[in-house]
This record gives sequence, C-alpha cells and structure tokens, in this order.
Amino acid sequence: MARAAGLVLAAFLLAQPPRDVPRTHIDPSLASGTIRGRVVSAASGDPLANAEVRIAGAPDRPRPDDAPGTALTDASGRFEIRAVAGHLVVTATKAGYAQGAFGARRGGEPPRAVTVANGGTVEGIDIALRKGAAIAGRIVDDFGDPVVSGEVNVSRLKRVDGRLRIDGSRRTTTDDLGEFRVGGLDAGSYLVAVGGGGGTVTRWALTYYPGTVSRADAHAITVQAGDEQSGIDFAVSPSSKKVVQVTGRVVDVDGHASAANVYLAGGGDRPPGTESSLQLRVGDAGTFTATVEPGDNIAVAVDRDNHIALATFTAVDADIPGLTLALTTPGRITGRVVFDGVGAPPSTEVEIVARPTVAYLISNGSSPQLGYSAVRPRPSTPATAR
Repeated sequence: MARAAGLVLAAFLLAQPPRDVPRTHIDPSLASGTIRGRVVSAASGDPLANAEVRIAGAPDRPRPDDAPGTALTDASGRFEIRAVAGHLVVTATKAGYAQGAFGARRGGEPPRAVTVANGGTVEGIDIALRKGAAIAGRIVDDFGDPVVSGEVNVSRLKRVDGRLRIDGSRRTTTDDLGEFRVGGLDAGSYLVAVGGGGGTVTRWALTYYPGTVSRADAHAITVQAGDEQSGIDFAVSPSSKKVVQVTGRVVDVDGHASAANVYLAGGGDRPPGTESSLQLRVGDAGTFTATVEPGDNIAVAVDRDNHIALATFTAVDADIPGLTLALTTPGRITGRVVFDGVGAPPSTEVEIVARPTVAYLISNGSSPQLGYSAVRPRPSTPATAR
C-alpha cells in the first residue's frame, strides 16, 4: 500500500513543470498588444452596449489563430481587443447607428490609425456613434410591375475638387414587392440607382432616382442623423430595350484614319459593380460601330504607338452617329513625396494615385484598362504617374 502511494506521488511530481519554466509559452513572433476603449452615443454621450468593434489596417506581426477579430462592448460601452500590434484602424457598428471609426469626428471623415507596440497597451480609443438614417422606396418596371431581386445602390456623395463624386456605396436587393430599405447611413447626400447587372433573370439598365439614365439628371437625397426618407420610387427598363448604337472613327494627329484598339465602357461616376465594357479592334479605315447601354459612357482609343484618344458621351434613346476619337500623345505628371517627421515609411506602403475629374485610363502597353493610375515612389527619386 505504501509502495503504491509512493508511485502515485512520484507520477504527480513528474507531471508538474519545473518552477523556472512558465506554464504558458508565448510565441514572441505573434502580436501581443492590447487596445482598450469605449463606444458611446454621439448625441447624448451615453454608453452603447453590445456594439461590435473591429480592427483593420497594417499589422506588424501575425495574430494567434484563436485571437478573436471583434469585440462586443459591455454595459458601460467598454471593449478590449488583445493580441494586436501595428498601425490599426478601429471601427464600431451597432443596429440603428451609422458606422463610426476612431478619429473620425463626422461621417465621411477618414479614421485615425492607432499605433500599438507589441506587448504594449493603448487606452482611450473612444468612438462616438451617430444615429443612422435610412432611405427606402419601391422599384417597378416599365409596365408598373415590381422589380424582384433588383440590385439597389445607395451611394454617398462627397465634394472633391469642386465636383460631387461617389464616395462609397451600400447595396441591397428589392423584395417580392419591389421594395428596398438601406439603413445605418450617415448624414449626407446620396444617389439611389438600380441596374447595371441586377435582377435574377433580367439585366436592368442603370437608372438613377427619379428615373433617369443620366448621372447629371439624378436627384440627390439628403438625410440627417436619424431620418427615415421613404417614397424613393421609380421605374427601370430592361437594358435590352434601351441599347443605343454608336458609330464613329479614329483619326491620328494629322486627322487621317487610323487603326487602333477602341474600348467602350460605362463611364462617369458610377456606383461600384455597375460597370460595363466592350473592346473593338478598328482597322486602317478607322471606322467602328457598337451598341452600348444607356447612360454615361467613355470611349478610349489606343494605337500601336500608345497614342490615346478619349471622349465621353451620354446615351439616352437616340443612336449616336459621328463620334470622332482623335489620337494624341499622352501626358505625364512627375513629382516628389515629402514626409513630415523624422523618417519616411517604406516606399511599399505609399501609393500615388492620379484621379482625373472626368475619366481615367491606365496605359499598359497596347492593352489599356479603365481605372485609376497608381504608382509607388522609389526611395530618393521623384514619383511618376502616367
């Protein structure tokens, strides 16, 4: 009996870790910092319980596999997220409120990054949420029947370089009655659009409230915090009923017919996901014919020497004859990036974007793409954007 007890005691002692060895091993290559803060109502300052807090940005090191990516606030509106490190953006959401971010005092303002050292703790990351607004309405077809499962884009407008441009969109689909509602919106002005690829069966022509295919004729809807803007009702037509034929020619710098690649795309400031495009190979005669969907469009021509022509046009009901694309030599913008402070970030973390006011083109050899022109600067050398 004594021997059995001794064996049990020996086994128990062998199972214990040595006193100088920690019970939990922490991998130093993993993030181990902590963020603490509070989520409150912007109107009253009262704490908001069960708000969901998320982190994003540029982490310095990976997080443990079991580290949660979100946190819920407690009854005092407080939260804590562990196992983080790097330059991070902290956002919070709650039903009935617009999304908020640390450092953004008003809707549409950029957030402020939070720098968390590995193993350190950053406190006071407080976020104030504003009451969310909502926009609701009903979409019908050209016969007055409800559009079912039509894609609705509610796009926020922001003034950039003196022009109102789309700055983010929220998307939803219509129900069996053709009705939609988008909530959690910040105070501001919004465009409502349907189509450009929506619907379970039918492709609908991109149409803006109150029922126009032209972005310039769209009516903006302005809401304040907590507003419920209903009655945003309008009709759309299948894109197959609205196609417009475009005929044109490409000419070189001397006005002579020229061969080129021609790209036709839905242009202007469209909601994300509503773009359409078509590519044509134009021979030496320089003439082309194509069909496009109604709305704002961009035509781009590029020849073998990388000369570029660009034109914008709005297609409504009538065909468009005689569109001329005159090739020119593309321009170039050069400059230098100077950083405040002691040291500059790595060049891989800096991107320079050329954002034209009407349309834009990335020239990539003989295959241009519609989009933003972006480059990364080289250390100690000017950055160039084409």
